[in-house]
Amino acid sequence: MDEIYERYRTADAALERRDLERARRQFEHLTLDAPGFAPGWDGLGQSLEGLGDLTGAGRCFRRAARLDPRNWRSRSLWGAALYRSGDLLSARRWLRRAAGLGPEVRIVHYHLGRCLADLGDLTGALRCFDRALTCAEGEIADTEVWIRIGDALRDREQYPEAEAAFERACLLAPEDRAVYHHWALLSRRREDWEDAERLARRARALEREGCRSLLLLVDLALDQQHWEAAQERISQLQGAAGQPRLAAAYRALLAFRRGDADAARTQAFAALAMAEPIYDGAADRALEVLRNLRGWRAQCRGYRLLVEVQSGDEVEYRPYLVLAPDEATARTFVQEFQAHLDPLPWKIIEVLVFRRHGEALVGVYQVAIPRVRFRVLE
Repeated sequence: MDEIYERYRTADAALERRDLERARRQFEHLTLDAPGFAPGWDGLGQSLEGLGDLTGAGRCFRRAARLDPRNWRSRSLWGAALYRSGDLLSARRWLRRAAGLGPEVRIVHYHLGRCLADLGDLTGALRCFDRALTCAEGEIADTEVWIRIGDALRDREQYPEAEAAFERACLLAPEDRAVYHHWALLSRRREDWEDAERLARRARALEREGCRSLLLLVDLALDQQHWEAAQERISQLQGAAGQPRLAAAYRALLAFRRGDADAARTQAFAALAMAEPIYDGAADRALEVLRNLRGWRAQCRGYRLLVEVQSGDEVEYRPYLVLAPDEATARTFVQEFQAHLDPLPWKIIEVLVFRRHGEALVGVYQVAIPRVRFRVLE
């Protein structure tokens, strides 16, 4: 058994370093030799999730849970993975099971609280965060919990209480940029622009990597219609932050806010056409601009259209997710996008329809970039 634990520690060290392929191989060998060792299945599940195989990860976490019916960790890991994937209802179910088995484990209550907050159950979320604070600190610091408490109170419009939560977090970690960033979001919600700017600048000064606080500064300039300041901050995204695709998406948003529809459309499609660097928020913002330019609200169905693009001896597949009143309209939107994004021959090879209730802003909501490419075999 000592050998098994030693191999587990070696594989876990690779997982900690984010050497995911090495960790996967080592955990696979470990589970083959010791199929009843639940931590090995947990490690393999974490490796597979990191590599993008959520289905395989789920099989591993469930296997570990079956091996030990009192095992809160496997249920917590699987619940957290489901939460990250966006399946909030399933995540809530697994995290509640984990909380029942590990009532004194902070990370379980923390993850469950975040899940409940995203589902709109702010009272339940605050209850979980309060419970988390009574548990030993472990992997989640008190500061992180107080930030989430502040966010939940902000969403409940309990602004003085939210302010007090962020003050508490700041006392615990005065050099933590996340505290100032979330505190700035509270001030933005209250339209206290001066305070929001001050806090966002403080967060930006502490930002050693990424550009989250710079994005907030851009949003604050747009909120206040400070167009020159917005343009200057967008230029920083292009240069210092190295995010040309995101900068193009924000230029589209700036043009839209200023009433220049043609420039907004041009910049939005320019952002979508850029292949690198990939930043998820860029596509989301560009698509939002294009939907708002059309400004058409209607009772919609959801359509997933798969486009095949022929490029020499290679084929590319690009899926679109569209909300539209009918399939003909959905196809028209895809045709418009393809005209801007691809000069190559293309065709729609698959259409899936799913129901949706209520009105929505008609348009494209997701388009996969980069594309999936396959070589055509003779």
